[in-house]
Amino acid sequence: MSNVGLLKLVVFDLDGTLGDTLGSIARAVNEALAERGHPQYSEEVIRTFIGSGMRVLFEKAAPHATPDENEALCAIYRAKVSVYSQQDSPYDGIIPLLKDLHKHGIQMAIVTNKPQEAVLPCLQSLFSAAPELVDSFVAYYGLSDLSLAKPNPHFVLRLLEDLHVSKEDALYVGDSIVDVQTGRNAQVFTIGCLWGLGDPADVAQADLVVKTVADLHTYLRTRFSSINE
Repeated sequence: MSNVGLLKLVVFDLDGTLGDTLGSIARAVNEALAERGHPQYSEEVIRTFIGSGMRVLFEKAAPHATPDENEALCAIYRAKVSVYSQQDSPYDGIIPLLKDLHKHGIQMAIVTNKPQEAVLPCLQSLFSAAPELVDSFVAYYGLSDLSLAKPNPHFVLRLLEDLHVSKEDALYVGDSIVDVQTGRNAQVFTIGCLWGLGDPADVAQADLVVKTVADLHTYLRTRFSSINE
């Protein structure tokens, strides 16, 4: 855990943290599997596959697939999830939380293992009731280079460098063990949220665990309200 400083940057995971995206992911996964002749799964099973990027997802969903078959599944999934992400919705309280952070000058970014081309359609769907929020993020990094998949901290560290923010003045928020590991690898304070897709036992390894979006909002306000009010 890094020392805690002045809050200047909050980096969010996307799936299971900002938005309830399980339905769109599961639909895209099952359609990709069906097209290639593989068995399909329930949403609850697919939930356990999510977090480490699509290559690992299909290694779990189609464990006997060759590397070439895995790539074919990923290609189908990438195209479908970009479309189905337009049906995603935010968790209750996320929009007010993001508006509050933006109002107080806290920079916000997203680092996700979702395919890069699916990130913007997902954000546009999540924030259709507050479209200005899409442009309130200083950056959003999805996965285009599989070698940079979380828990590789590459994009978190890139944000710190590009924005000239110290590790002590940033934090990472996510819902899975991959997110906890990403925050640790970047040496920033890491918050695990329990409303998402991850295993609560894994999330418990974060520096701070929050049960609800309201709990997260309350904590973040303790980090910026006395400074920026």
